[in-house]
Amino acid sequence: MTFKPLLAILISVTLSACSMKEAPDCASDKTKNLIFKIANEQITKVYSDNKIALENLAAQYGAKVQGDPSSIKYSVIGTRVIEKNKDTGNYKCTGTFVAEGKGGKFEMPIDYTSEMVDGGKDFYVGIRGLTEYKIGELLGHVLITK
Repeated sequence: MTFKPLLAILISVTLSACSMKEAPDCASDKTKNLIFKIANEQITKVYSDNKIALENLAAQYGAKVQGDPSSIKYSVIGTRVIEKNKDTGNYKCTGTFVAEGKGGKFEMPIDYTSEMVDGGKDFYVGIRGLTEYKIGELLGHVLITK
């Protein structure tokens, strides 16, 4: 597998026509659901780009790949606010990203932001820590079983 760091992943989501005073906080369902969506997109891409290599790795250890990214369950635990900008309503956050599959569970630290855009009509979440290398590790832990 080729492992290159992925750039910070950014995605926007349109919320409503009403302006918000601040971005959804670090532990909000809106923020977490967007983290899961971003993570799943990146994990699916790495999986499809490296599926054969993952299967070969599993075979070397007498194991096999069980499931695919759609079978992985995600959560974020231990969310903490690192900083809240009182002027913009934006958050800098940290937490532990957890992925669980038939092969087991994998946890890794992530840093992320929840920021307002378009005058409070939208927000985006940026994630740091989901490198291609870490996603490869995650896939090995949650999809490979003996």
